[in-house]
Amino acid sequence: MESLYIVVIFLTYKLKDVLRWYKLNHYRMKNNNFRLFLLKLEEMKKLKGYIINKESEKLEVSFKILVMNFGELRKFISKVPVFSVAQKKESENFQIEALRLFVNFLNSAYSHICHMRNYIRFIYKDENLAFSGAYKKEIEKRFESNQLAKFLIELRNYFDHVEILPIGISTTFNETGAEARIFLNKETIISSEKFKKETKIFLSSLDKTIDVLDICKEYIELNLFPWIMKQQTVEHKKEFDEYKRMQSELKKLYNNGA
Repeated sequence: MESLYIVVIFLTYKLKDVLRWYKLNHYRMKNNNFRLFLLKLEEMKKLKGYIINKESEKLEVSFKILVMNFGELRKFISKVPVFSVAQKKESENFQIEALRLFVNFLNSAYSHICHMRNYIRFIYKDENLAFSGAYKKEIEKRFESNQLAKFLIELRNYFDHVEILPIGISTTFNETGAEARIFLNKETIISSEKFKKETKIFLSSLDKTIDVLDICKEYIELNLFPWIMKQQTVEHKKEFDEYKRMQSELKKLYNNGA
């Protein structure tokens, strides 16, 4: 069977490559370090520190997408051009692009909450047990009891399942010149039957227009990912130390010819 496998490889690759492959694999099969390396590798993958680290990396990707979407939105709408009446088309194009970036931000905000919830449930099984109950308290403080956070997620759901609300450009004039901002009209939201009563009460307490950049800035500061990573470093120090020790052993085996 091995001879047949070699013939197949020989027909695909150059002779010198086949010989190199055969020598390498023949050596490795006879090499105790290599077999021990594989056993240790499988053992490491079962460590809690390894599992937490791998799942944390996935959650970090979700967090980075959220931050990048916010960065793109902030960069685009931080300095809104002051359009003249004759620049109607340019103004419309600008608003559409701003809306696109805003929708991307809202969707990544919602996705990250889902990813974070799944992560906590996978690692700790019960959200109430995560970090001795501290996680649940942070969730309630930052999201469940925060009207702005709830409004943005509700707005995301409205955008996804009902319609995309229009945004406007508000221009003010001062001593240094004109300044323009991107805004949502709160009256449009309040008059809609699709939004919750508590959301409408919250919006009624705000200015007539809702500054898109301001609410996104405030929301991004509520993010829980850095807090989770900090708590894990302390709570799972023993597991992470064990994982690092195993990594060190694997590195030594590899360097010794595994």
